[in-house]
Amino acid sequence: MEEQLHWYALKVFFNKVFEIEAWLEEMGLETYIPVRKVQLKGEEHLRAARRLSTSDDTRHDNQFIQAGPVIFKRVPVVSSLLFVLAPEDRLPEIENRVLGRGFVYRTADRTRPSVIPDKQMAMFRMVCSSGAEGLEFFSDE
Repeated sequence: MEEQLHWYALKVFFNKVFEIEAWLEEMGLETYIPVRKVQLKGEEHLRAARRLSTSDDTRHDNQFIQAGPVIFKRVPVVSSLLFVLAPEDRLPEIENRVLGRGFVYRTADRTRPSVIPDKQMAMFRMVCSSGAEGLEFFSDE
């Protein structure tokens, strides 16, 4: 029997959202961070290019995207928010991994992790990827 996967939201502290994203992906889990891409220029571009050209494989530079000579920086649209698609039984492992750096959002009574319905997550991702500015998400639920 295949495990039931659900989307969960994580609150991430200390600007570690990209580091935690890399950890979760190393665990074989799908993640989503609502981001906008900002093209780097001048000194910022040079610093990012130097950082990306280092051979240190342990560094997680998933905050940057290089397209030929152009480098973009991924900037979270919602500060400290990361989504993960995982089976519920992996949540203790996830929470242990982010211990001190964040937590999984829970239901109002704090007894269970809050599941984000697939339909709402798909709509949220579609809106975030549209690139439109000033949009607000409202659900009929």
